[in-house]
Amino acid sequence: MILLDTSVLVQFFRRDPGITDRLEQAVLAVPAIVAGELYFGAEFPLTNERRNREVDSLLARSLLLPCGAATGRYYGRVKANLASRGQIIPENDIWIAATALEHSLPLATLDAHFDRVAGLQVLRW
Repeated sequence: MILLDTSVLVQFFRRDPGITDRLEQAVLAVPAIVAGELYFGAEFPLTNERRNREVDSLLARSLLLPCGAATGRYYGRVKANLASRGQIIPENDIWIAATALEHSLPLATLDAHFDRVAGLQVLRW
């Protein structure tokens, strides 16, 4: 099972063949934070029902992982570690990393800043 970052899924929705092939061969997990980012993107510049349906379809075939108290504990550890080193990353990405760590899942991403998160297995797609 692979946890997916928003950056990978944006490329999937843009029909990137390399990403599409990888996703077809994997068991997918999506953090709730990523689902929110995807639905946010589907709303701009105007509400787009086709884009919302594409997100719905992807989430229907993925394991959606919510944020709970355990995720919050990992979030606190990750953010404190990053802050102590002066290497803060975007807030939502800290939640995504915390979800990956909580569930011991590799994170597929295009974003290099996830490499700063101690203990996170990053799959650079």
